[in-house]
Amino acid sequence: NNNNNNNNNKQTTTTTIRSVLKIDPSTGALRVPVYTKLSRANRCPLLGSAWAQDWDEVLRVCKSQPGRTLHKTLYSGRTALHLSTFDRRCPPAVARALLEANRHAVVVRDSNNYTPLHIVAFFAASETHADKDADADADDREEEQPPAAELEAETRSVVSLFCDTAIMVEQELSSSNNNDNNNNDDDDNSSSNKIEQQTSPLYLAAKRGAPLSILKTLLETRSRTRWIAPFTGGEPYYWQCGGGDGKEEHDPGASKQSSPASTSTSTSSSTPIPTACLSSPLEILLREDRLRSSTNRSSSRYGRDRDAYLLEEEEDGNHRNNDGNGNDNDNGGR
Repeated sequence: NNNNNNNNNKQTTTTTIRSVLKIDPSTGALRVPVYTKLSRANRCPLLGSAWAQDWDEVLRVCKSQPGRTLHKTLYSGRTALHLSTFDRRCPPAVARALLEANRHAVVVRDSNNYTPLHIVAFFAASETHADKDADADADDREEEQPPAAELEAETRSVVSLFCDTAIMVEQELSSSNNNDNNNNDDDDNSSSNKIEQQTSPLYLAAKRGAPLSILKTLLETRSRTRWIAPFTGGEPYYWQCGGGDGKEEHDPGASKQSSPASTSTSTSSSTPIPTACLSSPLEILLREDRLRSSTNRSSSRYGRDRDAYLLEEEEDGNHRNNDGNGNDNDNGGR
């Protein structure tokens, strides 16, 4: 009887998650799924539990209702996979479950043109710094918390999983596009170039001071794809003209409407002019590391407020006191 119970428990914990994705029977290519935008105020169990970090519920919904992975937030266009990586560690088991249900979600871009890989790269660095600060300030609590090396390894595992899955999905979609477009390479190259000009996961990780192991994981994708870690590193890096301190003077709302040049011309002569250069990830990493070393890090919000515009956190309501869609209570957005 005990053996039967153990076998039943193993079967329960290893229940296969059904994928919601469809394959075209004639070509064998992956079909792009259709997503539905919902407000979390409408009580989508997967979006809500992902935002609340209720990992057990996320796993349960993935197993019982995998179709929920085709839901996006109403305003920011983020999937449960996006939300699971916001300002926290997404356990590898949860990441795998979400991807088993819908691996296409890893290449879905939100309203800021970011995939879940962008977001996990952005927050991986800040959590590593916070963990090291906590270890330095409270040695007596080391036994109660996982060591920083273990946390870094867990984050690297998720980053690696996202990279591998994104490349696999990209190849599946490329095969589908080639069949649909009669192998029109010009269209494919055009779209790839446009993606390369956007902020990359490597840029976000470098700017936030990610551990070298995570940067290495991102760099290792260069032989397989171009958008995760572009060779050029030619992404705008803003700082205050004349200060040389790397601090951004950047309006999140203007980023989608004006170039650095147009922003400079609209700035009054009495205020510092925002300047941009095309910096490599290494240059960005070193400059930001100097800033972190010279800044009073007693404030736990350092870096998060300073780089908030990168994810437009204020637009999406990335705070614990609301429902994640910019509403201050659960009644908003219904």
